[in-house]
Amino acid sequence: MLIHYLRRGLGRSFKKFSFAALLSLLVLSASGCYISALIQLKRLDPAPSLKTVVVAHRGSLHKAEDIDNSIPTLKRTILSGVDNLEVDVRQAKDGELFLFHDGSLNKRNSFAPDDTLGAPISSLTSELRSKVKLDKYGQVGIPTLAQALDLISEHPSSTLQLDLKGESDNLTLAVLNLISSRGLLKRSLIQIRSVERAKLVLSSWPNARILIRCKDEAALESALKLPIEAVELERWITSSAVKEAHAKNILVALNLATSSFDTPEMWRYLKSRGVDMMMTDYPREVLGGVGGS
Repeated sequence: MLIHYLRRGLGRSFKKFSFAALLSLLVLSASGCYISALIQLKRLDPAPSLKTVVVAHRGSLHKAEDIDNSIPTLKRTILSGVDNLEVDVRQAKDGELFLFHDGSLNKRNSFAPDDTLGAPISSLTSELRSKVKLDKYGQVGIPTLAQALDLISEHPSSTLQLDLKGESDNLTLAVLNLISSRGLLKRSLIQIRSVERAKLVLSSWPNARILIRCKDEAALESALKLPIEAVELERWITSSAVKEAHAKNILVALNLATSSFDTPEMWRYLKSRGVDMMMTDYPREVLGGVGGS
């Protein structure tokens, strides 16, 4: 059945995918990663995209020297010609907003004092954050959101796409207050899972740029009633979903990063089926393959 759906969904493109990639799909499905959505793929109708937006996952080109969510990496990505950078935003115990993906400090993601390893990131303070380094040379620290905003303010074409980790009203409002105070509402795209939380944001910042993450058709239907910029279809996609979003002039986003299907064939296929935004670990290669911003 899996092969049947993939063959129907991808048509001739299916032949370009390896058996190893198919096995990876099964593993990713078991782990709950986005790409398990492809199990549900039936034939997607060809459709024009409203716009082609390439988003650098964790703000990185994923080269050997890159450190996710770090200022040096964000700068290299911008200077390479990639304008849209997704970053992960968390809030320290004392309220400071900073960039970090994982939920705790460990030896794989940081060089931190031994007594902090394994500690939940929610217990971090701004003082401790300043002591944690992301590289073995002790040169790259965990950046604040303010530092990331300073960086994009220096590059007029760049945009931050903010993934709010541990999303809550308090975190969302703190982020919006900061970017609004910097005059960077138009340079920041906020990812939100809750339609009610999106309404809360729009009540205070009607010009905020919002992407709502939709887990199913019901969530999409609710999201499309709001004046938002984009919807991300999480673990699913249908032609009707694409058409409904485009009818409202709302962009359709998918996240292919960290999967075996983050490939040139899939980028081109999804673009031809109307997908407007693609998050990827290979933003330079996608730009070269499908164009866009």
